[in-house]
Amino acid sequence: MSARVFRSLGEARQQFAPSALAIGNFDGVHIGHQALLQQTRNLSTSHHLSPSVLTFDPHPTAIVAPDRKQPMICTL
Repeated sequence: MSARVFRSLGEARQQFAPSALAIGNFDGVHIGHQALLQQTRNLSTSHHLSPSVLTFDPHPTAIVAPDRKQPMICTL
């Protein structure tokens, strides 16, 4: 699966379609994340939307509690 990565709202504005959106810290796609992403895909199909994911880079913990930041399981 390929994905487009937008670094700002301005960059996405011209290319983004109505979407089913999963929001989270996808720092490792474990079984819970897989279920969430599958549900997003199912909803996008049934409602004729683009399946999309909003994640955060850097991870919010790196900003609000850098002393508790855990290593990332996988990269963006």
